[in-house]
Amino acid sequence: MEEIKTDFKIPKWWDCQWRRVGCGEISCPMCGRHIKRRQKHLEKGKDPDDLHNVLEDVADIFAETKEMLKKGIKKQGIELDDLPISDEDEAEPPERED
Repeated sequence: MEEIKTDFKIPKWWDCQWRRVGCGEISCPMCGRHIKRRQKHLEKGKDPDDLHNVLEDVADIFAETKEMLKKGIKKQGIELDDLPISDEDEAEPPERED
């Protein structure tokens, strides 16, 4: 098999994401977000490791992800309202195929 040659270099911060070995740098796209979320709780006098606060962070991350998806979908010209999805489609799980 022929090797594909590219100039792409793996960014250092991918270790923080892929291997989950944080660099702890505020400038890192992964660690920086984590540090800022923790700092937000500390500034409010809250425990950043409390389950309620962690779930609040997860909700914020999902909301941010949803907005990113909406922007990407809009950029590609896809209209979600035009998709043929009904409540009946999701009412029962699909049959299992062995």
